[in-house]
Amino acid sequence: MRPIETEYSISMFLLSTRNFQDRQFAKKIISMMNQHPYFIPTLYDSVTPLKELFNIENIDEMVDTWMNTEMNERSPDQNYASGDFIARGKRARRKKKCTISYFASWIKNQQVNFNLLSIRWHAEEIIERELFDQVMLVCEDFMNKVESVYGAIGIEHNHSKKNHPIDFTSSNDDTHAAVTKYEKNNEDVESFGLFVTRRTIPDLKAYYSSPICNAYVNLMHVSFGLYPSLLNCTNRIKEE
Repeated sequence: MRPIETEYSISMFLLSTRNFQDRQFAKKIISMMNQHPYFIPTLYDSVTPLKELFNIENIDEMVDTWMNTEMNERSPDQNYASGDFIARGKRARRKKKCTISYFASWIKNQQVNFNLLSIRWHAEEIIERELFDQVMLVCEDFMNKVESVYGAIGIEHNHSKKNHPIDFTSSNDDTHAAVTKYEKNNEDVESFGLFVTRRTIPDLKAYYSSPICNAYVNLMHVSFGLYPSLLNCTNRIKEE
């Protein structure tokens, strides 16, 4: 089998006003990175290149990196604190692992800030291994824990700065106008290749359903159909 191209990534980002400078919260988020067998990272750090081995038995050290404890304690402005946590893993067929990237970034000062959690997968790997359901489970888990006020999923070209968004909402009904348009004509899906919502859309079968959301996918217009290299990759995988 020919090697799978990695031109595109599926990326999710969540914005939250929740306090990220919380050791118990950090421990929970890092533990969640270790819960999904396909998406367990191998290295972590606060900057790249990553140098530290991701081992859940050393979670206290990883939490220290998340908290950026040493730098924040040395800061002359005690009203300001920040931290970054990066964890990545490479594809490993025998261990059933996929390429994965987690990134958390937070700021705490005397203003209200949006803290960030993002996750990135290689789109071609997800297609090849039919892991879309697993990706959705990860999205749901982190959405619930992070308490996001906004979320988005997009198809990102790895060699450009362009991001091609897929319609997505992690909070109920903040895309009411778009949902209403979709309900009026469920064949009008040019901008709804993938739509995730808590609502049930009449006369359309969900590709994926759970107690907290439904995902509607039209493969004629989903991201894999919009971008030729992904469509070719999908067809090649099916043929091989």
